[in-house]
Amino acid sequence: MDYSALRTAWDGIQASWSLSEKINTAWIDSLGEVGLETGVREGGRIIAIDDTETDKGFILLTGEISIQKKDSPEIVKPGPELLGEMGQMNPQHVRTASVTAASDTQLIQFSWGKLHSALRKRLTEEELSALKSSLQQYAWGHFTE
Repeated sequence: MDYSALRTAWDGIQASWSLSEKINTAWIDSLGEVGLETGVREGGRIIAIDDTETDKGFILLTGEISIQKKDSPEIVKPGPELLGEMGQMNPQHVRTASVTAASDTQLIQFSWGKLHSALRKRLTEEELSALKSSLQQYAWGHFTE
């Protein structure tokens, strides 16, 4: 696992969240513990809107993604990005968009359940709550794009 690339990506994702260094370090260490580096070639599917498996999350390290929501225009975004959070944060645990690689990508794939377990070993309930609140705001930002 390239911790430097992961840290750079995470710093870009959470730059406006005001999380403590302890929380950020716990996130990086936990992802390093449970995440798997992978690549998806241009045009490859990362998430499908009809996926029933909502435990998978991704950190886009490099490359660009295409996001397609139902009845909305395509959005192309460069990394870094956190993907798959909507399936975790909304009460119905459903995907809200399909995501494909708009270019060759490098990602960290992880299980939200395993990530939460790893985070629980490193953070207090108060710190977990602060992180969850930030993730919910991030998800809401994606929902309103």
